[in-house]
Amino acid sequence: MRGNDDGNHQRNHLAGQAERDQLAGELVELKRKMATEVHRAMEKATAKDNEAIEARKNERAAIERAGRAEGQVQALKEQLAELTAALRPPRGGRG
Repeated sequence: MRGNDDGNHQRNHLAGQAERDQLAGELVELKRKMATEVHRAMEKATAKDNEAIEARKNERAAIERAGRAEGQVQALKEQLAELTAALRPPRGGRG
């Protein structure tokens, strides 16, 4: 019976080794997939960060343009008031 026990032991050992090899292969594949997903997520995060930076630049430029336009509108209002006053006939001048 000793030979039979040795055969069972060896088969069990080989089956265990095969299972460990399979699990090791699955682990390697899982790590590869995880690394790919992490890389993809990092690329997306970098792209979103770049979009946010560009949006902030555009916002600052728009605020500057709005400020300049507001200044120009104020200057035009003042010029219009001056022209309107210059075109008005003096009070009591005609009569």
